[in-house]
Amino acid sequence: MDESQKNLKEKKLEMIQMTINQSDEHPLKSFVHVLGGILVFLSIVYCSLKVVIDASIYLMPDSTAIYLTKSLGDIIIFNQESSEKNETQKYVQDLLNRLKENSSLKNVDIEVIIRSDSTLNALSYPGYKIVVNQGLLEFVKSENELAFILGHELGHYHYRHLLKRLSSSVLDFSVAIITLISGVDTSIVKTLSANLNKQFSQRQESESDDYALKLVDRTYDGNSSGATDFFEKLSKTEGFIRNSLNFLFTHPLSKDRVSHLKTSIEDFKMSDKGLTPLPKNIFILDNISKKEEDE
Repeated sequence: MDESQKNLKEKKLEMIQMTINQSDEHPLKSFVHVLGGILVFLSIVYCSLKVVIDASIYLMPDSTAIYLTKSLGDIIIFNQESSEKNETQKYVQDLLNRLKENSSLKNVDIEVIIRSDSTLNALSYPGYKIVVNQGLLEFVKSENELAFILGHELGHYHYRHLLKRLSSSVLDFSVAIITLISGVDTSIVKTLSANLNKQFSQRQESESDDYALKLVDRTYDGNSSGATDFFEKLSKTEGFIRNSLNFLFTHPLSKDRVSHLKTSIEDFKMSDKGLTPLPKNIFILDNISKKEEDE
């Protein structure tokens, strides 16, 4: 064997040895690297599609957005009948209409529905129907506090959050179908989209808080009284788990919402001018009469 052949053989042995050394990396480490790359890629694609869809909804004409929101109310099953036009419903509807006059929705018919439910909640539905639970009405202590909550629900309509959430659901469904057909583990995609949607949802809640504060500012001549009361009371009920794992929830922490609103109140140069009381016993009397009718 001449010298050149010997050198060639040695180089081949060196290359083989290098390959063996490179393969010494633990398989689990390689798997983590690959999985991380897949998650980053899916995150970029998913977020890009979300941004495009949200931008399309944001840029569509008001008339189109109103038409779609109304039409969804006819398509999606809504199992809540209109409220009896009692004193409570009339009062809340009138308050909503006052807020609407200072909003971008002044020419849109929005109906208030009072639901016999003890949960502290109010919800905006397709078809421009805002459901307010009886439990929430009994929880608030002033008209200002209730006005902020109603303004928050109007904010969801203003920013077209319902349309964005529906389009997001369609996107999630489409991604799930594609991954199912391609054989990719759908649990990864589901977990990813769920966590991203929670962050998008928290952002939407913050947007609606800001919108509500602007409506309260215009409706009550810069009076900030009661704007943070609801969340200040809620923050006292949120435990350690809720505070520690905020990223798992669709709504921001109440204490963070209070802090953000107080900063905005200063920016808007609003001031505490006193609370407007609720009509005496209006919510309680209606609730008692409802119970008597049931008996």
